[in-house]
Amino acid sequence: MSRLSNDWLIEPVFDYEYKTYQILAYTSQAKKWFKKSMLFPYLPEIQSHIRRLSIYKQSVLHLENELRTDLIGVDFNQLKLIRERLSDDGVMETVNDVLEFALENLSLTYQSGLSEKESLLEQISISPVGILSPEKSGGLILLNNSGKTRIYKYSYRFVRRPYESDSYKDVITEFLDERTTGRFPNFGEMKMQYRKKNEINTYLFETETEIPVFETLLPVAKEFLLQKET
Repeated sequence: MSRLSNDWLIEPVFDYEYKTYQILAYTSQAKKWFKKSMLFPYLPEIQSHIRRLSIYKQSVLHLENELRTDLIGVDFNQLKLIRERLSDDGVMETVNDVLEFALENLSLTYQSGLSEKESLLEQISISPVGILSPEKSGGLILLNNSGKTRIYKYSYRFVRRPYESDSYKDVITEFLDERTTGRFPNFGEMKMQYRKKNEINTYLFETETEIPVFETLLPVAKEFLLQKET
């Protein structure tokens, strides 16, 4: 599976042709993944790459503006000093070209993934099983797909990013069981069988089509639970 590291832009070999090849190989693999109804890990990963590159692009512009070179004149119309452009042997130009190429291709691929996600969400029915508690520390997830139901326990945790002060909420799951179910399964009974004393909240994610569990259905369930918390 073709992947990009977070620092792919500054990793050797730094060459326009090589870097654009990396992007094309990555986005090509992601599109193949999306066509198979597999959204993760590529969809959120591409979004992170786009955000990181956008920040880096602004940093490059800021760097170019802040670097001091020899004064060569004054622009009296705009009342600013004119300094000699930094000589970088074409490195900054190559960086900007790679950035533009990467942002364009990643953005198009991301939109393709979002379209596939919207299509898949229309095929997934989400509903609570029984009553819900105002206590939202955790509960059960039931994934019903192709005549089988996978049961997960879920809970929330706070994750702190390395070297950063902010944190974000995440959903962690624990696989409990997989059951072969008939046409009319009793999900309420299943809930009572697997829940513990305080695990009242249970959500059913149901689809009649073949949707990959680990690459799509379970991540969609986690995303839904996070949205319920906001």
